[in-house]
Amino acid sequence: WRRIRQIMSPIFSSRKLKLVTDHINMISRRLSGSMKKCAEDGIPVEVKTIFGDFILDIVCGTSFGLNTNSMDNSDHPFIKHAKSLLSAPKLIRAVLALTAVFPIFEPLVTFMGIGFFKKSDINFFEKNISAIIQERQSDQSKHTNNDFLQLLIEAEAYSNADFVGDKKLTNEEIVAQSTL
Repeated sequence: WRRIRQIMSPIFSSRKLKLVTDHINMISRRLSGSMKKCAEDGIPVEVKTIFGDFILDIVCGTSFGLNTNSMDNSDHPFIKHAKSLLSAPKLIRAVLALTAVFPIFEPLVTFMGIGFFKKSDINFFEKNISAIIQERQSDQSKHTNNDFLQLLIEAEAYSNADFVGDKKLTNEEIVAQSTL
């Protein structure tokens, strides 16, 4: 974990974080327009839902360079799987909480394949993030994304002032860090 932290720390420098502000501003303007339209039309909004979509759009955009627009398009596959990933059934949460309190049950829970995240959602993200990485690595000249995935790919691809030495991320580590 120490090696990965040393590689990833420069990615979160203020200079690198400024690269994603344009995307955040665009999504903020979209939210503002949506809220203004609802106010003008007198349509009540569920704040939890609209800000949840706002955050998902920011995460998808700043992490992967995707323009999901979940406020208007909740059918986007990334949005469906992200929402599914973030909502565990109450029974699963209770079993995992019980395992945290009584660690003796951990082998049984592991054997039964019970986890907080659904395997299908994890597989979806692993497959799609790997595909995005391969696409960007195949033709680096046409990808000028300002997102965290691109910064991780650059950390793998070469060493520069930010990524010193032979510390590079493997594709598996990039996928794992992106999924987190």
